[in-house]
This record gives sequence, C-alpha cells and structure tokens, in this order.
Amino acid sequence: MGADGVCDGGQAGHAYHTYSLTSPDGTVALNIKHNVDGREVYCEGTVDAVEFLAAQVEAQGEKKVWNMLEILSAGAMQ
Repeated sequence: MGADGVCDGGQAGHAYHTYSLTSPDGTVALNIKHNVDGREVYCEGTVDAVEFLAAQVEAQGEKKVWNMLEILSAGAMQ
C-alpha cells in the first residue's frame, strides 16, 4: 500500500471517491466510499457492454441509448 492509501497494483489507474450527504441542520451525515484499484474492472465492464450492445444490434433490439444500469440488469455480464 502506498503512502496515498492506493494499493500497489492500483497506482497506474484508480478511482477513490467519497460521497457525502449532510442534513440541512448538520446533525446527520452519510458518507459513501467507492474505491477501485486498477483499470481492469473498467476494461471488463466496457467489453461486456460492447458485447451486450452488439447482441442488441444483431437481434434488431430496441434502438435507444442504454445506460450501464440497464446493461447490468440484463444479466448478460460475464
């Protein structure tokens, strides 16, 4: 693990994000942390999405702009 908290395998590409929500009066806070080490998961997701879209074209499926949630919900990811 590097001094910046990123694992050694993630130095070439990583995404560390924290999303914070605070109530208007400041008495309640919710933090969601999202850490991705490396680029592999992004590459795999991109390939899966391309395969999904190619299958839609081949099947002459609905022509629309798909979002990743719809692609994941289709259950075709490998």
